[in-house]
Amino acid sequence: RGNADRDGRQYFRRKHRDVSKVDGITLHRMGFSRGDDISRYLGVQAHFVVMPNGDIGQLHQLDRYLYSSSALNANTVGVEFAGNFQSDKGKWWSPDTMGAQEAPTDAQIQAGRFLVGYIRKELRAAGGDLEAVWGHRQATSLRRGNCPGPQIWHGIVPWANKRYGLECVADDTVGDGNPIPETWKDWDDSGDAMA
Repeated sequence: RGNADRDGRQYFRRKHRDVSKVDGITLHRMGFSRGDDISRYLGVQAHFVVMPNGDIGQLHQLDRYLYSSSALNANTVGVEFAGNFQSDKGKWWSPDTMGAQEAPTDAQIQAGRFLVGYIRKELRAAGGDLEAVWGHRQATSLRRGNCPGPQIWHGIVPWANKRYGLECVADDTVGDGNPIPETWKDWDDSGDAMA
């Protein structure tokens, strides 16, 4: 689609930013899913959405400064994963109204990995480079303790760090954020915390 089609809702277009200064990705979980139709996510305030079937939708251009990633807004690309996924404590956020998925689909994890490479390529083309992948919880203390969740973190970040030689920021925080929990770092592919 053309660039005009990938610019989401106008009320999220707060201001422009210099893409050459963007050096990270912030991973998010939505807490809900609207299925696999990109048009149902136009109100989401993130640069990209990864739908349950693994399709990726670009909602905003990379030069858009969005209020989605708290203290990481200025220099990261926001990526939302559709779904209300189980936390490492076996809980969901409002499952009665938002649904409850055990974990992101394999297609979502593969799409997330692809997206890291795509964003890295786009940042390099703009004169910048990708240095790190963050979790939203690392930039805020405001009810985002489980964002993006152990499955998304473990399925994408260690792989991306190794594949692209990115900086491991799991213990880092920005603003009033929280580091990645040890239980997320030891999450195995079956969704159980490793001993």
